[in-house]
Amino acid sequence: MNKLHLFGAVSACVISMAFSTASADEAYAIGPSSTPFQGTASIINTGNAQAQSQVTLPGLQAGFTNFEIINGEIWGVDGSTAMRRWMLDGTAIGASGLFGPAVDLEQIPVPISDVDGDGTPDLSDPCPADPLDECDADGSVAAEVDSDTGGTAETQDGTVVIDIDPGDLAEDTIISVTKTVGNDPEVDLTIGTSPGLGQGLAFYDLQPEGIQFASDVTVTIKADVTALNQNQRNRLSVYLFTDTNGDGVADQFVEVDLVTCSIATELDGTVIASCNFQLLHFSEYAVIVPLDTDGDGIADNFYPELDACPLEDASGFDVDDNGCIDSYSGLTDLVGSLVTEGVISTTMQNSLLSKVANAQASADRTSVCAAINELEAFKNQVAAQTGKKISADAAMLVSVYVDSVIAVQLAQLPVGSTCL
Repeated sequence: MNKLHLFGAVSACVISMAFSTASADEAYAIGPSSTPFQGTASIINTGNAQAQSQVTLPGLQAGFTNFEIINGEIWGVDGSTAMRRWMLDGTAIGASGLFGPAVDLEQIPVPISDVDGDGTPDLSDPCPADPLDECDADGSVAAEVDSDTGGTAETQDGTVVIDIDPGDLAEDTIISVTKTVGNDPEVDLTIGTSPGLGQGLAFYDLQPEGIQFASDVTVTIKADVTALNQNQRNRLSVYLFTDTNGDGVADQFVEVDLVTCSIATELDGTVIASCNFQLLHFSEYAVIVPLDTDGDGIADNFYPELDACPLEDASGFDVDDNGCIDSYSGLTDLVGSLVTEGVISTTMQNSLLSKVANAQASADRTSVCAAINELEAFKNQVAAQTGKKISADAAMLVSVYVDSVIAVQLAQLPVGSTCL
């Protein structure tokens, strides 16, 4: 909907407004008539002071102090609860783009909605559910939906589309989407019965709050996921902000059932996720991915995934996928756990761990190559005992881990240096 915002009290002044059906260099305003303001108003071409027409607005009373021109319609608000809408007669605009002779305008009653209570009707409000108008206006919209025919509400940037079928609403209703803007994208989640941490990509307040539909309403939400890693993209979904502890206050986000998301790369390289879901009532919804503070592809806390080192990017050096860079201490723990499991003989434990300790001691003295030699000796001992005192699976696991630790050590050498 192309809309132009409120432009002040008619009884006080005439303010210029662009009129969508006129040519680009013409602007119009509605102002008080030269006669007492009872049922008439002036439509003025502000580029031509002589082009002024008196029009009759049926039902207009002196209490109506604010007007707008929206998509060729005149809207009047009395500053409290009443709103009237008049549609321009088809003959009102001539070939020149100027208003012709005075014409009557058709009165169309519409429902009143101002969900944020800021005095601006939702259909004229850039942020229908935000009284401070600090939302992302391009990601917000308000639309009147006919209960008999249904309708679609789509934000100006196309990121949200709500399709309502005929009969879904009990009566004609103004619905709205407000894209709220927050400073901290980190959100608390409930994943099944487990707590989790998410990163909110977009937050939307759908109004009227709690309105019930006769059948499921289809919603499509799009989000830019270019900066996210593959794990985050794969686990993106839509969540409802709801009460999880029964105190009547919404406190966490819970995933909406049966959300279907797809990922596509546009010609300019931007990666866009498109999620479809259905709902039976309006509330606060958000597009959320697992929080991954260090960006290593392991979610901080997203059941059953848990990053043991959420501030350490372990990309390329994390063969056990625990979120930590593979290390000497990690290798020590791995050997100990495999001994406990019985897949490495207890008679091998001291010998293997002594080699790990010697390697770490060399690394601590910045003798990287000496440390690597100790690790190679570890691998040779494991290979010699594979199928004997060390199971084949255990041998493979520790050998891969040792190779990762060696790679970490080699990364510390000056560029171009080796231990050969």
